[in-house]
Amino acid sequence: MLPYVIEIMNGEFIQARIKLNPLRCSQLADEYAGLIWDERAAKREEHPNCANDLADAALYAWRLCYSYLSVAVDPPPKVGSPEWHQQEEEEMMQAEIRRYHERREAEADSWGMTVEEYEWETRWRNRRS
Repeated sequence: MLPYVIEIMNGEFIQARIKLNPLRCSQLADEYAGLIWDERAAKREEHPNCANDLADAALYAWRLCYSYLSVAVDPPPKVGSPEWHQQEEEEMMQAEIRRYHERREAEADSWGMTVEEYEWETRWRNRRS
C-alpha cells in the first residue's frame, strides 16, 4: 500500500475519527501494535516480516468509506427550549400530514379508486350537495 495513504489513515486515528471496538477488533489492534516501517528499504515501506493482512483489509475498507463526504450532524435542541418546541411542532405536523394521506389512500382503496379519482369524486359530490 502507498505510504501516504497509511499516513492519512494514521492521522485519522490520531484525531479519533477512526475508533476500534476493543471487543470486536482485538486481532486488528494487536496487528497494528506490531507493524513497523522497514528501515532498510530505499523508500518508505512496511516491514516485510510483519503480518499486515487485517491492517491492509481495514485500510482498503477505510479508503472506500468516503468519510470526507459526510456532514456533521447538529446536536438536537435542548428539551424545553424554543427550538425544541418548534422542532416538535414540525414533527407533529408532518406526522399528521402523513396520517391524513394514509387515510385518504385507505378510503380511495376501499372504493377501488386512485387517490386522485377519489378526491375528484369527493369534490364533485360536494358541489352537487
